[in-house]
Amino acid sequence: MVLVRNEARGAYTHEKLNPNTAPVGSLIRLPGIGLTRARAIAAYRDAVCGKTGGVAFRRPEDLERIKGIGPKTAQDIADWLEFSSSAFDDSASPVGEQPRP
Repeated sequence: MVLVRNEARGAYTHEKLNPNTAPVGSLIRLPGIGLTRARAIAAYRDAVCGKTGGVAFRRPEDLERIKGIGPKTAQDIADWLEFSSSAFDDSASPVGEQPRP
């Protein structure tokens, strides 16, 4: 969850981030994710989506494909992430998986 300022209410709210769509500026607010890792997440995501038309991340463990993100970091940020189905086409295959006949 990321604290986001709600200007209409003048308060902060918690919002989860979808790593398939979140900009670098939002990704850096995740615990343990600095600018370098945030840029790496975005670059990997953009490369995967550009090549396959699929999605790069469907679960926190998928972020372990990024250099510098291991099982502990993935676990630490899991509660801050959302992988909403509306953010991607269900017919798209995640990286490394083939569609079933």
